[in-house]
Amino acid sequence: MGNNKGFSIYTVITVVAFVILILILSLPSFFNLDERQIREKSIKNMKLVHRAVHEFMSERQEDFTGDTTDLVRYGYLKISVDVPEGRPGDKYYIETDFASGKVIVRSPYEMKSTPLLFRDEITNWPYLVYILKYQKTDKAGIIWENLCQETKNHILNHEIYSKSLLAENEVMNWDAIVRLFREHQTPVMERLWNFTSVEAKQAMMEWSKTSPLTRENKMIILNTINKMLTDKDFYDEKTFGGFKLDTEGSKLVKMDKNELNIVQLQRMNRLVFDSFFENIIKPCGRYNPPGDELQLAIIADLNSMIESGVFNSSGFKSGVKLRGKTQEVMQTEPDNTILVNRLILQDTFPEDIAINKDLWVNYRLPEKFFN
Repeated sequence: MGNNKGFSIYTVITVVAFVILILILSLPSFFNLDERQIREKSIKNMKLVHRAVHEFMSERQEDFTGDTTDLVRYGYLKISVDVPEGRPGDKYYIETDFASGKVIVRSPYEMKSTPLLFRDEITNWPYLVYILKYQKTDKAGIIWENLCQETKNHILNHEIYSKSLLAENEVMNWDAIVRLFREHQTPVMERLWNFTSVEAKQAMMEWSKTSPLTRENKMIILNTINKMLTDKDFYDEKTFGGFKLDTEGSKLVKMDKNELNIVQLQRMNRLVFDSFFENIIKPCGRYNPPGDELQLAIIADLNSMIESGVFNSSGFKSGVKLRGKTQEVMQTEPDNTILVNRLILQDTFPEDIAINKDLWVNYRLPEKFFN
């Protein structure tokens, strides 16, 4: 009797452990999917279902009462499509009225549509992190005060400015850059050749159209170029003075080299380098983009502020140029805290945060189809 009970308990524990293991293994597949991508996939499915119902009603001249499994059975769908944001087997709601031509396909999770921020709605991550870290505007200062300490620490540890060194994936045409170095027929290339290490020169001389650069030789060449970019004697006005630089580059070359810090020096040299090798190497970005962990932390804190009403405070929205849509919502839905605060936030940073758009759509067949 005791053995039977022991066996039963062991069996229960085993089953529970197995279920937990299955759940753990399935979690990454859910969390690795971006919510916006899930909604877009759901809408794509809804269009397929809508088209299938359309064909059913057109051919049979009657209402459709069923789900996607029935559409497969009748031959109007190849496979039954489930709701991607739901559980396996969750189906779409289908409502039809043949007389009026109405066909509506809804996701049971449609109400999850939210004006909260998604990562891909931040259109300029490097700049956003920059203004938060240095609190460049009064609005950025208010946001900074409402960030959790862990997020603040993450931002403070983030290297805002790009190191401006050349990376392998930034070279778009290795053959062109090596050929220019090897020939060094212009004053600029002659100067660069003089800065080139013996090892790098040898690596370049080994190149030919039939013998492309090895990755080892590419690293040797990158190393010598990056040493140039950290050399305060790299820039020479007589040699590079004729090249057109942007506002940032023009400002840097006018500064005393001895007053430039290492980041500014590398940045100046890289901008000069970019101007000569235009269309051969990719331009270097000024800011270092934040990683996934920092982006997610900032999004979580911003959404907490949206939910708590931080952006609808008089101190934050004062001086913000609100769009007509925002003013309308503030009048018609003043109690809709999340939507109002999201709209104010995006109006505060119109160049850096995308306008909120509800992706969920109801699809309705044109009535004239049935006339």
